Amino acid sequence: MSTQYIGIMVDEAVYKGIKAGRTGYEEIDFYEEAGNHFGVTPCYFRFSDVEPDQNEISAYVKGSNGKYQIRTMPTPTVIHNRALQFSKNAKMKMDRLIKEGKLIYNSWNRFKKLDIHQVLMKQRALRKHLPETHKASEVTILEMLQKHKKVIIKPNSGSLGNGLMKIETKGSKYELNLYSKKEKGRIFVLFEKEIPDILKKNLRATSYVVQEYIPLSEYEDNVYDLRVSCQKNEKGKWQVSGIVGKVANEGNFITNVAQGGNTYPLDMLLEDSLDLIQVTKAIKSFAKKAAKTIEKEYPGMADLGIDIGLTKDGFPMFIECNGRDIRVTFRNAGMKETWKNTFFTPIGYGVSLLKTDNGE
Repeated sequence: MSTQYIGIMVDEAVYKGIKAGRTGYEEIDFYEEAGNHFGVTPCYFRFSDVEPDQNEISAYVKGSNGKYQIRTMPTPTVIHNRALQFSKNAKMKMDRLIKEGKLIYNSWNRFKKLDIHQVLMKQRALRKHLPETHKASEVTILEMLQKHKKVIIKPNSGSLGNGLMKIETKGSKYELNLYSKKEKGRIFVLFEKEIPDILKKNLRATSYVVQEYIPLSEYEDNVYDLRVSCQKNEKGKWQVSGIVGKVANEGNFITNVAQGGNTYPLDMLLEDSLDLIQVTKAIKSFAKKAAKTIEKEYPGMADLGIDIGLTKDGFPMFIECNGRDIRVTFRNAGMKETWKNTFFTPIGYGVSLLKTDNGE
């Protein structure tokens, strides 16, 4: 039987580090283990390496000596996209590859936060899990502050907690909490009826959303939220592969690891405060419903990192969705088997696509 390949499309930094074994967030040893388990061979390449109307590709493959070598091979039919692309030309190229018959999952994995919110709002059953969210402007921010004591303002497109701001009511005034490059840290700006100039400048520079602040559960007096890995498995069904908590540093409202947050398993965070079984069931139920809804709008999605906040009574609230979950939160929390599972599951799904393509 000929070798069956599953393509792993990686970004430039990961690709350059493959031979030296320095691939950052991509633990490619797990892809190799998954390949052995499912009887396929992973091959690794960049978006720039594959072209429409091209039958062959040069890709890294692990040799029998354990070292990676670049080989020329038929372009894989099934490809898991782990690279980010942004341009219209890249989108057109990706669409052409799919039209040619390439089965690319997570083909376009960069979402605008407001778009995803609006997609989820279409499902009546999901609305209770969605904080009020609007495109941020001077008008919408002031309107939201009339309705909510706290709001979050964040870039419509972006990740890792960059650009997050918070406004909360302080008596008859409002306090803006944001990062200042000049001060190299977070600053606090009081205002009354008019949006501060520094916020106006940010709103002019890029697109933001304003969102109702979720009163998050706390661990040791610090707020936390959850990263939920929701993926399609070898049966083509959505599953939750892992749940990990991200806890903000003392006094901070940002939980992202890139912003100094710490990671913990869910059972440690809940301890005696909430029912682990019931909360886990609610999280999984919501995450899978959200994933199915997003997939309808964005066909080909099979691997999502969904950020969920828990209210103090354990109710899951949607924060945002990531189309390329870098998965390191599980590693950082010491959840090795769960971390490994987030690599195994997409390969299993890829095998299901191979079988379908082969008429099995």
